Amino acid sequence: MLYTKLMHVALVDDKIYDDDNYHMLSQSCIINTCSFMEEYHKQFGVKTETEFKEKVNMIKRMASPYAKTISKWSDLNGYRNVIAHTLRDKEDQFIFLDPDIENKYNTPNNPYEWLLLRNCMIELKNILNIEFSQELEGARKEIEAVKYNFKKEPIWTARELEKRFLSIVDESTAIARKMGKYYDPNITKFYNLNKPVVKYGMIESY
Repeated sequence: MLYTKLMHVALVDDKIYDDDNYHMLSQSCIINTCSFMEEYHKQFGVKTETEFKEKVNMIKRMASPYAKTISKWSDLNGYRNVIAHTLRDKEDQFIFLDPDIENKYNTPNNPYEWLLLRNCMIELKNILNIEFSQELEGARKEIEAVKYNFKKEPIWTARELEKRFLSIVDESTAIARKMGKYYDPNITKFYNLNKPVVKYGMIESY
């Protein structure tokens, strides 16, 4: 999405990228970046087993330019707390009513900065993946071996999901009509109707 914005949109009109998808993805990037960097700074090397201390110190030295660049966006954690909870600032004001919101928080706020953040994260993680390749493979197998206790519900096909969703739309529409409101629901169809798309436990029973 970032490359598309840079090559086809930002060069034409730097305001066009302000759409719902852009904001949803950018907010998700902030949340994931903060989670990763918190682990990187507070666990990795701080609570690492003795046998890995030397390697971790070496990695952190090599990766320091990337970590320092990310840390220059000094309000990542503060903004993460806002978007992950109430969308209200410290004064309990709705953040999107603030015309100066983009300047209030020192975070990436255009496609070029998001691409810089993305590339720094990728290169930092590449160093980790290379230096801990064997350990990561062992960790992957250990995680895959865990047998999670999902709720034993049937696997839903997309056709069944669509049927359930349409029944929910019908219920809402019926309530609205009783109140004298007539809406035309924007129905998004489920794709690939012959394949199951939801695993155990992902859908709660109504």
